[in-house]
Amino acid sequence: MTAHTPLPWKVTGSDGIFHIVTIDGDDIIRCIGINGEDTLGRSEANARFIVTACNCYEKLVQALEEHSIYFLATNGEELFDQPLNWEAILLQEIREAEDQFNAS
Repeated sequence: MTAHTPLPWKVTGSDGIFHIVTIDGDDIIRCIGINGEDTLGRSEANARFIVTACNCYEKLVQALEEHSIYFLATNGEELFDQPLNWEAILLQEIREAEDQFNAS
């Protein structure tokens, strides 16, 4: 699989055409409204949402992995009346997040 364009990304543009670009300004993708119009402001909102999600991905996975260490150590007993198999649960969640990211 080809690697994605290096992060971080940012949003530029106006008038309904918003570009997702590298920090150096290289174009990655454009978010354009229907027929070039963005009367609801969704093109910019979509571009900003994509950039935020992509730029935060690594930190979100890291946070999940760090928190999993705590839950594995306590076996969830502080939150639930019985021990849970946190390792299996969290590893599955991490795999699903990575699969979803790699599929995009």
